Amino acid sequence: MTTSSALVAGRAAAARARASARPSSTTSRARRPATRWRTRGEALGDEDDLDATRTPDVPSTPLRLLGRTIKPKHVIDGREDDALGRLAAEIVADEIEGVDAEALERDVERLFTLVEGLRRRERNGEITRVELLRIAGDLSGATKNVLGLRKLFASASLDIAEMCAREPDLLRVEDLDAVRERVKRTRETFGEVGMDADRFFDAMPSCLLAEASDFDVVAARAVALKKLMPDADVAKICRAKPWVCLDAKSYAIAECAVAATRAAMPPDCRVDLMLSDFPSLLFVDIDALLEDIKNVFGGDPAEILRRNPAISYRVRLDTFCIVARPNRGRPCLTTLTLPARPQFEKNSGIFKPLR
Repeated sequence: MTTSSALVAGRAAAARARASARPSSTTSRARRPATRWRTRGEALGDEDDLDATRTPDVPSTPLRLLGRTIKPKHVIDGREDDALGRLAAEIVADEIEGVDAEALERDVERLFTLVEGLRRRERNGEITRVELLRIAGDLSGATKNVLGLRKLFASASLDIAEMCAREPDLLRVEDLDAVRERVKRTRETFGEVGMDADRFFDAMPSCLLAEASDFDVVAARAVALKKLMPDADVAKICRAKPWVCLDAKSYAIAECAVAATRAAMPPDCRVDLMLSDFPSLLFVDIDALLEDIKNVFGGDPAEILRRNPAISYRVRLDTFCIVARPNRGRPCLTTLTLPARPQFEKNSGIFKPLR
């Protein structure tokens, strides 16, 4: 054999040896160990903790964050185990001697049973958790006040729980005798003009806790409003628009609106009842309203307003101020600027306010 032939034969033998040593693809797949996922009950090793926590059979759910703004308070407030609520309970518990945070949380639930409206107000953000915790810190006192108010207004059949929900400070009153004395005197004063004092306090429960000087002013305005509108339901008006008695300027505007409505409406129109059902008319420039109605619809604007007093809710008037009428000595309502066009347009008989 020549040298070249021996070289070729050696290379061929080496190639056959390498081919025999390389495993086939089928053999490698058969011998490859299958991936084994650990179960929850098995102990995890240090080297494969990360792999063992994966669950390939359950697809991951993506976060639904499209179109939302996520803030830290959403994460905390959305949990059943509210971290901020527990922190508030611990802080308030430190303020009250002999009370722990867990007992305080249970007292809040009892408070919700006593005054159900507080749960709704907390959910709506109208009252804070800290306020509820402080009220629940003296749950026996809150219960005593609720029972005392029920006895005080027993003849009126008022919803005392709802009244306390609207004015939570009633649950923390220390001197309930002063409240009884105020209710007694107010009943006598309002009875002289035919007003129901109990319904007035139900409409404005904060008046039970106001300072004596402030309450005297509010009560005087309520009596004056009743004298101005003898057939009106003042308690109903105060529930819908309480600032008519709380604010001097608002009362002056209402006084002008009553006078203007009486002068404009037909004699047989029951103006007092109309203003009781639609108290927003007390804060509308009646003359400008009637002028707009006449310019758009024609006919008798007072009759149109009489048939549909709710039109005042859709009227957009200019800013008005209180001025003194010459030679009359009483305030009146006047617009600062007159509208350039009617504030309503007619479309198939439907009132359509201009944007």
